[in-house]
Amino acid sequence: MSGSFQKAPLVYVTANVRLVEIPELDGADERKLHHAMIRAGLTERRESISHGFDLNQLHQAVSNPGQSGFKGPKEEVRWGFFGPDGRESLIVDRNNFEYRVTEYGKYENFIKRFSEILEGLKSIEILGYLTTNEITLTYCDAIIPVYGRELKEYFSTKASVLPLDFVRDHQQSDVFQTGQLQVTRVIAPNEKIAVHLEQLPFNKDGKPGKWLTGPVSEPDQKFSMKLQLRDEWTNEKPSGSFFGLLTTQASKIVKERINELNVEEVFTSSHQVTKETFNEIINKSVCDRDWLYREVD
Repeated sequence: MSGSFQKAPLVYVTANVRLVEIPELDGADERKLHHAMIRAGLTERRESISHGFDLNQLHQAVSNPGQSGFKGPKEEVRWGFFGPDGRESLIVDRNNFEYRVTEYGKYENFIKRFSEILEGLKSIEILGYLTTNEITLTYCDAIIPVYGRELKEYFSTKASVLPLDFVRDHQQSDVFQTGQLQVTRVIAPNEKIAVHLEQLPFNKDGKPGKWLTGPVSEPDQKFSMKLQLRDEWTNEKPSGSFFGLLTTQASKIVKERINELNVEEVFTSSHQVTKETFNEIINKSVCDRDWLYREVD
């Protein structure tokens, strides 16, 4: 038997395949990429340009100021391919293919969809020969107290999880407080799990001021996506003074050519460890009631 939350706090999920550097695509391959995404249903193409420094060149320039060769800021281009409803996208940069969704049902459907999208990329021959370095699965939950509860009631009572528990004696007199907690566990020579929890006060209207935090923050507004928020988060005033943004992220070193990568297989252990970690963090008895846990055959 397994089950799921009917009112899950999940707001954002990503699956990332990190590669050796993707070579610059010519005009024909760019068009093939765009066409492959259209066939996959990701019909809207967006582009983001930023500028960064090559750290090796910067270090050499600082160490040897008399030598030439430092080229200054390097232009970084990312492509985003979005579904018509803005709740699904694939982001491509020089090292990554990242699938993002804000509407998530079952894991099996999510990972199958990502696999189908990557299959479409194989129409660009050179991409199929690239070698992967790492795969990462990320879940982002917004823990918003409702029904008169406090934030701490949603978390396990076995240990202090909330960042501001460390200064709880001073909470009444402080003007403003926010806190973050980050833990990384290496669970195998090639695999790790990271947990990032941010505790924030509600804004002056009694609502969350943001929905995503640290590990998944998107710097370019062009790549923002529509979030699927529960009615009681937006139509009613939450209870308590604080809410939490919880990110659970599993990564695994995987060295395979894209042509040979079995996406549904390599992400299996990452899905399992994120699920187990999340269940260890939360207070199951409270969460099962408030988020309407239902078992299915």
